[in-house]
Amino acid sequence: MIVKTSVSEAQVMREVLMNYCSMSGQEVNIKKSHVIFGTGVTHREGIIIERKLQMSQATCPIQYLGVSIG
Repeated sequence: MIVKTSVSEAQVMREVLMNYCSMSGQEVNIKKSHVIFGTGVTHREGIIIERKLQMSQATCPIQYLGVSIG
């Protein structure tokens, strides 16, 4: 998902993911999930958002189903 980078948006994203899980019966594998920040995100904001989402930051290029995406 692509969202505006802010702590409040991260909270909304977390709620959307949790609602999806509860309604679908599926689970998001947080250990395999990452967040990628665009330009203009401060280090401090990044840390707060990572903690809020319980996901670590990935850097491009990333691998998705064995394909490099960047």
